Amino acid sequence: MRPRPVSPAWRRAVWSGTSALAALALSLGVPAVAAPSGPANSVPTVPVAATPVPTTPSDAEVEAEPVLLELTALGPIDAAAAPIVTFEGMLTNRSDRPLTVLNAYLRLSRVPVLDRADLARIADPGFRPGARQGVFVLAADALAPGASVPFRLDVAAGDLGLSEPGVYAAGVEVLATDADGSRGVVGRAMTALPWLPSGTSTPAVGVAVAWPVTAPVDRAADGTYLTDDLGTAMAPGGRLAALLGTAPDAPITWLVDPAVVEAAADLAGGYDVRRDLADPASARPGTRDEAAEAWLEEVRRLAGTGHVTLAPYADVDAVALGRAGLGADAVTALDAATEAAETLGLDGADDPRDLLRPPGGLVDLPTAERLSAAGVTTLLLDAVGVRIGAAAAAARLDVGSAPLTAVLADDLLRGVFASTPAAAGTSSGLEPPTASRVEAELGARQLLLAHTLLAAMFAPTEPGPGGQTVLVVSGDETSTISPAAVLATLDQDVPWMQPVPLDAAIASPMVDGELVYPDAAVAGELPAAYLTQVISLQQKVGLRAALRSPAAASGAGEPADLDPAGLEPTTAARLRSASAAWRAEPARAAAMVAEAAATIDAELGRIQIIDGGGITLSSQTGRFPITVVNDLAEPVTVQLTLSSRTPARLRVPPTTAIEVPAGARTTVDVSAEANANGQYVVDAQLATATGARFGPASTLTIRATDYDTVAWIVMGVAGGLLVIGSARRLTGRVRAARRPADVPAAAQAVEP
Repeated sequence: MRPRPVSPAWRRAVWSGTSALAALALSLGVPAVAAPSGPANSVPTVPVAATPVPTTPSDAEVEAEPVLLELTALGPIDAAAAPIVTFEGMLTNRSDRPLTVLNAYLRLSRVPVLDRADLARIADPGFRPGARQGVFVLAADALAPGASVPFRLDVAAGDLGLSEPGVYAAGVEVLATDADGSRGVVGRAMTALPWLPSGTSTPAVGVAVAWPVTAPVDRAADGTYLTDDLGTAMAPGGRLAALLGTAPDAPITWLVDPAVVEAAADLAGGYDVRRDLADPASARPGTRDEAAEAWLEEVRRLAGTGHVTLAPYADVDAVALGRAGLGADAVTALDAATEAAETLGLDGADDPRDLLRPPGGLVDLPTAERLSAAGVTTLLLDAVGVRIGAAAAAARLDVGSAPLTAVLADDLLRGVFASTPAAAGTSSGLEPPTASRVEAELGARQLLLAHTLLAAMFAPTEPGPGGQTVLVVSGDETSTISPAAVLATLDQDVPWMQPVPLDAAIASPMVDGELVYPDAAVAGELPAAYLTQVISLQQKVGLRAALRSPAAASGAGEPADLDPAGLEPTTAARLRSASAAWRAEPARAAAMVAEAAATIDAELGRIQIIDGGGITLSSQTGRFPITVVNDLAEPVTVQLTLSSRTPARLRVPPTTAIEVPAGARTTVDVSAEANANGQYVVDAQLATATGARFGPASTLTIRATDYDTVAWIVMGVAGGLLVIGSARRLTGRVRAARRPADVPAAAQAVEP
């Protein structure tokens, strides 16, 4: 039989009338039909009510349903091509009452959804489109409180009664008998059922997938880890392990954060995890080293196949950094990514300048200009972040001196992953595939299939010079499920969907675009208060680097403790603290910054002035000693800054350069000049060569007595008196010597 094409006339008819009917039908349903008494999987004829009534329960009613119904499987993917459609799932009695005779019924709407914007409503837990059908299976004779039971409902494809292509709301509704004998609906779950009848011709839509591989790295400056979340994420069942274990041969572009790969290499070599965040001594050996090594090898393998494009180091929040005056860090992260790839063995990985996805898929104009000036040529952006005049998968952006190419990720497909319930776990994600997690992945898969089917049905009849329509799927840091099961569908034969490399989107027809940065994007950035802490940390990092003695950087020309990204450890820690992955974990981010700042403060505290006590000047000018101690393992060069509190009476030199060897102390003689006797106070402070002060100030007390002048006066007076006394004695002796010699002795006697 000749295939029946989806004609343009049919499309116009659909858009003019059926879409409105679908929207109305989705908001309405039909009364429940009494449970048939036939055997399981019997298919009796079920009449449709003439007057539909609303079937959207309130939030309270959804909460009150005693059974949690989770759909875990729906197959086959191309349901219209198979004789049987199977629904599988799990029932859990979350009430405090036993339930009996639990029948799982098919619930179905036979009005197709033809507008992609309406698809998200199907997955809304509070929305119940369609009506309960007569197909059912006995899921359990009884279900005790807290107990769970799996179920499987097989439905003959012909009994679904679906004839037109489109997406239908389908699911399962459970009826059960309560302890009081009443019977009613105890649980429901719906999903999207794409339907393309056999013989219907429609072009296959190209699907290009670019997925970020990033996570917070909470490595402290001393090399320990604040938590074991990263190792957990790389272990089997963890989020990062699940990502790379998905469809390894599919044309997926993995946007890999080099900081995460660097951490994986560190974990693989053995690592320590702190038990107490603030206490480095509490660190104990981690246990995920083998898992990290296996994950690292998988990243290297994917890089070798050309499926890896590097993200900037730490996937820094470029827009937030620019807003805080730290835009240069975004460029530093680009250079560090390239350096890390060479060191970590990521041969074949593409440079981030070839394709860069800013965090959240959005970027403002100043950041785009900065990235363009740094050599970035292509951005991967969400479609909501670019204003274009016609639908396209790529756009030209007039930015800076050279235009940028923007690959546009489909905004509705982004919602498939960003809005899925957080059943997949946290950033670490080490948990078995629970029913909730599998249900979330199934729902995302069905929505992906649904979106691509509608895009294929309404694709241009003549696609133009770029060939097929291409939809770009991009996850982001807010994705709440692992896309493992979702991306696995790309390996299966789906007639309306064809996996293509991201280059296909770049090669598709391009339109002119203009950047848009919504207010909501600003609210989602790293908070300004947090970035103030990062700025303070940056200043401390710069201060610490400025103290390094030229002798410490001689020889190889670089410090010996650079990390694989070619960064000083404190600089790498600062970039990691500015990672967009911290947006969802502000408390841990603040702890990271505080720990890095405390590390630098502790290092600076090991360089200090030793106060030798009171200092006395014995003249108007003199010299006194000051000692600087360096307890670091490397030499430093500091400036000793002195400031007299009474400069008019006591003058001291403002600065003195001092080089202090590692683990040693240096004493320098400092000159001072006093123009009057008295006691003076001098403040002594250490600073870098550029004058940036650090550490506490020391107070020196100097006493000027002018003792030398007084001593000379005293000595002069004493000498004069000595001369006078000697002269008098000498004069007396001369006079005595001149008396007459002929005077008789008797005459000289005194008469009695």
